[in-house]
Formats: sequence, C-alpha cells, structure tokens
Amino acid sequence: MVLTFDPRRVRGCIESAVHKQMGHRSKVVIYAMGNLEYISSDLLEEIAYSGIVLVHAPCGGNDFRKLLGEWSQLNPSSPAYTVMLISCNYTMVDPYLFRPTRFTAFCVYPKDSRPVTLDQQPVAQKVFVGEFVWETLLNDNITCEMMTVDEDEPLCICDICDDTFEICAEFITHLKSEEHIKEVSQRASSSSAFVSLSCNLSVCVCVCAVV
Repeated sequence: MVLTFDPRRVRGCIESAVHKQMGHRSKVVIYAMGNLEYISSDLLEEIAYSGIVLVHAPCGGNDFRKLLGEWSQLNPSSPAYTVMLISCNYTMVDPYLFRPTRFTAFCVYPKDSRPVTLDQQPVAQKVFVGEFVWETLLNDNITCEMMTVDEDEPLCICDICDDTFEICAEFITHLKSEEHIKEVSQRASSSSAFVSLSCNLSVCVCVCAVV
C-alpha cells in the first residue's frame, strides 16, 4: 500500500478510525505485512518508529492466516478482538481467513481498488461488518493523536528467518544479509509457489488488532 502523506501520522489515523467503530478507546497493535524488501529503508524506519510493527512476510494470505491463528489462541474462550485489514490484495481480503476466528472484522482498501473477493464471495458480507476507503479514512482522522506506544512490542519481524528486531536499522541490514538471502533461496528451491508470491507481493499490508 502506497502512503501519500507523512507515514508517522498513519498510526494515529488508524487508531482513531478503529476507536470510532468500537465506541471507546482501547489498546491497538498494528502490523505492516508484506514483501518489505521493495520498501525504501527511510520509509520502513518512519513506519517502525511510529509504533507500527513491521513483518516481512512474502507469502501473503498464508502468513496472514498464521497471524490470525496466533491471535485466536491468545484468548480462545473470549475472542474480544476487532481486526481492521488494510489491503487491496485478494489473497489477504479473503473472508474465509476470518470466518473461523469470530473476530469483528473491517476491510479498508485504496480508492478505486476494491478487492474483487468482496463481491465474488457472498460470505464476505457476513464476515466484514464494514468497509472503508483508505484515503478517506486518513483524511477523516488526520488531526487525531496517537495513544502511547507499547515499548515492549518488537518493532520488526522476519517471518522467513523467524527473527525479531527491536532496532529497525538492524532489521533492514538483516534483509540484505547473506543469512537471509540464503534462507530465501532455500525456500524458493523447495516451493515454486513461494517464488511466485515473493516476487509479486510487493505491497505492504497493514493490519491492526484491538484488544
């Protein structure tokens, strides 16, 4: 997803939009997922230091399914989560990824890029309780302030190597390291699907979960 204004204000806009839907303020955790190797280092650092967790996850819907599963396991008896997915990628905007979780889910997408899955799969109307245009969401909430960022939350995650980093510069260095490149090569040699996904999924996807 392309940011067209100061990325340091994105977190506050997302928090405000989610709080309006919930009717109250609550803790918000935001993940920016996707093939982050295509995103500039400066932009990655601005996003990370706004309190958004960076996740290098080139496998699209598979990685997102894993994240939703982890959230479900945190409190299976009381799924008190509101999830807002911000993406135009149909592998992410798949209602069947959300259906088993019983989360309250919202979908956000760029102007003129409404995911086809919202129309092609009738179950989407039952899974997503609302949908918004990304640019409108930002403009409607641009004056809002952020809540305090949880300092214990890791800033950056590499799903390929299963590593976490609290310093964004170290994460960026890791993505260019021989260790990471070797791991990507090994994944690619064992799965042609991984090669296709890692080449095509260059859009950064933001997901926010509210507890």
